[in-house]
Amino acid sequence: MVKLSTSLVLCRTPFQALLLKAVLVEENVTDYHLVYLTQDDSEEDHYYYNKLSENASQAYYLYQHKKKFDIFNHIEIYRKVFFMNIAPEYHKIFISSISSLALRKVASHYKEAEIISFDDGSGHINKHTLIAGRRPAIRMRVYEKLFRVPTVEKFKCKIHRHYSVYPHLDHIMPRDIIRYVNPFGSLKLLRSKAAGPTFFIGQPYPANYPVDKLMVFLREQKIDYYVKHPREAQPLVPDIPLLKKNGKIAEEAIFKTSKGKIPRIIGGFSSVLFNIPHDQAKKIMLVIKDDVTAKYYSELAIQAGCKVVFF
Repeated sequence: MVKLSTSLVLCRTPFQALLLKAVLVEENVTDYHLVYLTQDDSEEDHYYYNKLSENASQAYYLYQHKKKFDIFNHIEIYRKVFFMNIAPEYHKIFISSISSLALRKVASHYKEAEIISFDDGSGHINKHTLIAGRRPAIRMRVYEKLFRVPTVEKFKCKIHRHYSVYPHLDHIMPRDIIRYVNPFGSLKLLRSKAAGPTFFIGQPYPANYPVDKLMVFLREQKIDYYVKHPREAQPLVPDIPLLKKNGKIAEEAIFKTSKGKIPRIIGGFSSVLFNIPHDQAKKIMLVIKDDVTAKYYSELAIQAGCKVVFF
């Protein structure tokens, strides 16, 4: 028999888990059922799942290994989520990854529940993402029909409140439902204006990314730590020391390593550069000058307090 709870929390990433802690405080939710779904099974996933599950009366950690064909990923995730022993009703549903078919399906199942969404990293301010309303691939439309899931646009209309960490940036959600929350308040621990270490934020790079140019630039920057992304197979520059995050997301690990000094953070279009306040770090965003998104990304970077370097 499942212990009843008024709230269901749906989470997919360590960043979401950190933000959820702050959102749940704002919503005065102290007991909930947790579903943590990951396709990475990283050290960070386990660390933040354990943190988030501390106040959960029911918690599920679901790992779905990525399969070659995308349709099988959706089928397996769908099967795992719907075979859980979750409650028959909830008053509140918390969800971030609205692009996830299975999680969108779960949230839509509870007709009377308030749906409360929250930021999914930089994807929620990036107008070039699928979530922001670009024409979805025919394949996704087929999946939505197959699984009987409302489209992202229709689902967004069901959302009652959205919590964001980006108060100065345009957002994919309607402004009248947005509330702002700062999950990084505890990171403001700077005790001096001295220059701290230089960090490079790694990412899983697409095949057409100008990696050679980036490597040349990085070798000129005297970088102290390479911050490896959980989905990054290998560091781009192997001779830069890896930052030991001990399960924490980049933001927390960077501030701990900086020991009160102002870090210098270099990266591409990364949530880290948006999440850390401009007065807490020197931030540099690398933008591909020949890319069609260069103007848009550089404008966002400037709004976030970053210096823009084209390469």
